[in-house]
Amino acid sequence: ANRMMREIILRHDLVASDLGEGLRTAAAGLHRRCDELADFGVLPDEAEACAAKRLAELGPGAEPGELALAGRFADEAKAYRLMLKERWSRGLLTYSDQLLLPLRLLRDMPGPASLVRGEFTHVIVDEFQDCNPAQLAFLRRLAPAPGVGPRLCAVGDDDQSIYGFRGADD
Repeated sequence: ANRMMREIILRHDLVASDLGEGLRTAAAGLHRRCDELADFGVLPDEAEACAAKRLAELGPGAEPGELALAGRFADEAKAYRLMLKERWSRGLLTYSDQLLLPLRLLRDMPGPASLVRGEFTHVIVDEFQDCNPAQLAFLRRLAPAPGVGPRLCAVGDDDQSIYGFRGADD
């Protein structure tokens, strides 16, 4: 995955400010950032839209540090989109992809989303304390309102949370 990210950085001239630390280090950092976006259930087009909005809000007269941060996030969002596209074109899926793909389906495809929502009347979520934001976003899209989609039952014990590294928040 880091090799793929290095190729993306070079091919698209991304995160140039980080290259002083070395290409491997820059790729590893960018890969971690992409994983964080995925763990929060942020789809690539949402990240790019957020970055574009922030750059537009700042405008040309913005403070250089703020502009640099917004530009960096725009690079991260672009790298995120390119990384997923490359990975999926090769038939490679990560754990996060197994959440992002259903999230995208539920968001972008009303017909299949309706079928999925109608398939079950109840869904039990065990170990709820270990859900990360992407999993919560999936549940929100699966059952967006009372009477739409299955009824949810969550079972958990916040004294047992072990997946903080993956974005679970006790």
